[in-house]
Amino acid sequence: RPVLSKMRARSRDLARNNEYVRKYLDLLKSNVVGNGFNLQVKAVDTVGKLDLSGNQAIESGFRRWGRLGNPTVDAKMSWADIQKFVIESLARDGEVIVIKHRGARFKDGYAIEFLEPDQLDEEKNEKLDNGNEIRMGVERDKFRKTIAYHFLTYHPGDYDYTTKTVSPKHLRLPADRVIHIFKPLRAGQTRGEPWMAAAIPSLKQLGALREA
Repeated sequence: RPVLSKMRARSRDLARNNEYVRKYLDLLKSNVVGNGFNLQVKAVDTVGKLDLSGNQAIESGFRRWGRLGNPTVDAKMSWADIQKFVIESLARDGEVIVIKHRGARFKDGYAIEFLEPDQLDEEKNEKLDNGNEIRMGVERDKFRKTIAYHFLTYHPGDYDYTTKTVSPKHLRLPADRVIHIFKPLRAGQTRGEPWMAAAIPSLKQLGALREA
């Protein structure tokens, strides 16, 4: 917990300024995602045969939803862009946070929003009266099942023009509204660490060696 934000910051610094890390992230997007993953439906009809027309209709609808401007609330990404963003964020930040939104304003009534991991408050750790505990912003029950997430109202680096200070308020979202993607390395782990965490010192020195 004490070093998560530092690891993330150093990883981001390398992603911006180190040519090896920049190439690594580009290779992840091109070799893991490529042109992107698409939906393939294999539903069957009442007699057990593939429902070709129904499957094609669903797949066509998904492709339309995945066009640029539809899948995200800010209308800035396509479905392929989303996948590349996720793999790069996973490697650089160690985790990806997706908020699910529903409503008539979105294409087919559904869109997603990305939040930076900084907004999931790693400093919020407490025991609740109902027996749940919050660890680094993640609320869990006694079986370690995630119940909710506690987000800062504002990104820690943003300025709150309402109160003229960085807002300390939290927003609690139930787990079914959030997709939290990370690779767990230890039992009970609640937050993800950057994939290149172990290589940060070596990559920094390698970049300095080339510069020298």
